Amino acid sequence: MLLSHPAMTIDKYSPVPLYHQVHQSLERLIQQGTYQPNECVPTEEELAQICGVSRITVRQAIADMIEDGVLYRQRPRGRLYVSPPRIHQRLTRLRGFFSEDMLTAGLEPRTVVLSVTTVHGERIAALLGCAPDAPIFRVERQHEGNGEPLALQTSYIPAAVCRDLDRQDLSQSLFRLIEDAYHEPITRAVQHIRVRETTRYEATLLRHTSHAYVLHVDRTSYAADATAVEHYTCTLRADRYDFTMELDRPMHADSDHEIRLCTEDAAGQDYVYQPVARSLE
Repeated sequence: MLLSHPAMTIDKYSPVPLYHQVHQSLERLIQQGTYQPNECVPTEEELAQICGVSRITVRQAIADMIEDGVLYRQRPRGRLYVSPPRIHQRLTRLRGFFSEDMLTAGLEPRTVVLSVTTVHGERIAALLGCAPDAPIFRVERQHEGNGEPLALQTSYIPAAVCRDLDRQDLSQSLFRLIEDAYHEPITRAVQHIRVRETTRYEATLLRHTSHAYVLHVDRTSYAADATAVEHYTCTLRADRYDFTMELDRPMHADSDHEIRLCTEDAAGQDYVYQPVARSLE
């Protein structure tokens, strides 16, 4: 039986390539909610019948949609499913890292506190500008969207910043909790992002495949008086997070013709890429 769908009508006289029209039409149905995340979409053969195009055309459209993260297959030649929404992080603002972006992506955020301990250590103390023997709270949490684990976060907060932190509701935003406890706004942070393989522990908690790639984030946040109030490390599922940066090119270089290519991360800090680029002469 020939299938049809009014929203997937293809204009064969349009200058837009047929495979791109198929891509646009199917993506439009997904955005409209006709197909929900993790729900099957029509097969190649069915899409070819619906659109009145060849399977080769449909195959090219599907390949692009998989590459764009719109669709996925559980097996190389298996059924097509709608990908869950990705969480978009704009690397230009200083704010909390999780809840707001999950809500924007249409996900219901939830934070699970895994452990709260007090630690001492020279490396963490140095990152936070504390004395080596200063007590530091270590808070390990798991962040979920619609019940799906998406990120693991370990935060280190000096006890001097929030003395009763272990008695607070740590499933809420630590960003706001620290600001309220310290009575100073968080105005600056330094953040590093890199890609690495997941550990077995992380893969278990994130329900992710072993040795899959994840995004590893390190961030140190500072209050208005320049006090370091938090350092955290975070593991994000790379298949669920996107980062966006806006880059500006200086119109005039300095006297040494040196250009520093910078942007800001989600915490508002400057990224400086080395080696420094030189202007062309």
